[in-house]
This record gives sequence, structure tokens and C-alpha cells, in this order.
Amino acid sequence: MTFVKVMIMLIFTGHIICGICNCLMSFSKTGLLDFSITRDNYKMSYVLGGMPRGTITTALILGSFAILASTAGYIGFSTWMLQYNPGLSRAMVNLGTAIGIFGVIQHVVFGSCEWFYIRSGCTENARKLAFDFCKRLIFASIIYVLALFAFSLILFIVIVTGMIQMPRWTCIFNPILFVTVLMLVNHFLPKKGAGIAQFAIGLAYVGLFLFI
Repeated sequence: MTFVKVMIMLIFTGHIICGICNCLMSFSKTGLLDFSITRDNYKMSYVLGGMPRGTITTALILGSFAILASTAGYIGFSTWMLQYNPGLSRAMVNLGTAIGIFGVIQHVVFGSCEWFYIRSGCTENARKLAFDFCKRLIFASIIYVLALFAFSLILFIVIVTGMIQMPRWTCIFNPILFVTVLMLVNHFLPKKGAGIAQFAIGLAYVGLFLFI
């Protein structure tokens, strides 16, 4: 297996595991935690009240390592790009680094707030404190998403312009497209899923793995 394929596998594996961890932190025996219920303590406590704290801790640790694994893949892929376009390669390295730093921050912040809320007995005061803390650090999620978007956009450009030796039609295996499609599908499903974006990004890189 070539170096670039190993890097793509790291990206794929990291995102899939992170998606699983998101599911662990979102699903309980009584329902799904999503943003729509975070302002209603009755609904939020109903969903999270019976969730074991150990589940949150496991998802926090495993998810953080998964993000770091995908980051290694992003940076490795970016260094491989050096032979084709040094300027874009450096930009992709910087974006890959941002994905790792701010990805871990946002994962730990949201997971820790959830852990704190459960540990504090799912009270209204705990909900307000957790929600306020998340809002103060929402910038980490914004930067994480923007870095992923920018990296994916550059990836689309280098494939569609023929900069790397791949069929140009394989530009369809792009995280932006996969996330958009799967999020739309999830929106119309009667039962919503969790970790959709992470799974979509991982699946997009399967196509790249096959054709690069």
C-alpha cells in the first residue's frame, strides 16, 4: 500500500470512529440528543438522565484520538501534495493542523459539557452553565468546520483541474458533496441519526482511496 493510501485510510478511520463517538454521546435509551432540545431541560434531562458517564468519557477519549489520527492523515496527504503544488501543499498542511487542534477542542468541550450536565444531576442550572460554556467556545467548532471545508475545496480543485493523476470525474468523492447529501437525507428521515457529517467525510475518502 502506497504512502498516500495509508494517509487516506487514516483520514477515513479517524472520521468513522469520531462519528461512532458522536453517536455514543448523542443516543441514549430514551432518545437522541440534538440541538433542538438543549433549551428545554425537561427534554434534555429525559434523554441524558439515564446515560452512563462512562460512555461519555469513553467517547471523549476515543474521539480525541480519532481526530488526531485523521489529522495525521490530512497532514501526510498534504505533504504528498508537495510534488504537485508546493503552495497548495503548505496551505493544506496548515488546514490539516487547524482541523486537528480545533477538532479536538470542540469535541472535548461539547463532551465535557454533557458529562458535567449529567454529573450535576441534569438540573436547569447545570444546563444553563453547560450551554453558556459551549457558546463561549463555539469559535472552535466554526474554525474546525471552515478548515474542513477549505481542505475539501482545495481537494476538489486539484482533482478537477487534473493536478494529480486521478480521473477528473472522481472529484465527486468530495466531503462537501457527501456531507450535503447525507445531511439532506437525514433531515427527511422519520428517525434522525447522529455523527452524519463524520460518516459522510469518511465515506468520501473511500472513493479517493480506490482511485488514487
